[in-house]
Amino acid sequence: MLDIAHLLALGAALSWTIAGLMGHAPALAYGSLHFNRIRMIVASIWLVPMVLISGADFTIDSAHILPIIASSFIGVVLGDYFLFTAMARLGPRLTGVLFAANAPIAAVLGWLILSETIGVNVVFAVILGFLGIVLAILFGKRR
Repeated sequence: MLDIAHLLALGAALSWTIAGLMGHAPALAYGSLHFNRIRMIVASIWLVPMVLISGADFTIDSAHILPIIASSFIGVVLGDYFLFTAMARLGPRLTGVLFAANAPIAAVLGWLILSETIGVNVVFAVILGFLGIVLAILFGKRR
């Protein structure tokens, strides 16, 4: 049975997919930096009322503020900027192939940096998933 964490993960994956499908034309029209700025403003407009409506206490320990700011800057500001720059230059199909590399890269970095153990099943699943995405993107039907 799906719990809220699974539904939220599916929602995040769906939002990334929609952003990839719909982001190419605006990234070309506005430029990556301006398009990313518009996206962040819209996301803030959606986020602030959601936080206020939830009524939850969202306090952050002062020791965590700098890592959160650094993570946000690297992940959202720089990451999204370069994602939409790549999408504007390569197109959505090749950017999808590039983006599909995140699973193998995450597995290798987890093994190198976090000393995670990677079994044969995990290696097989990562390779199979990556190749499936690459094949679907490269050889999928074009309009």
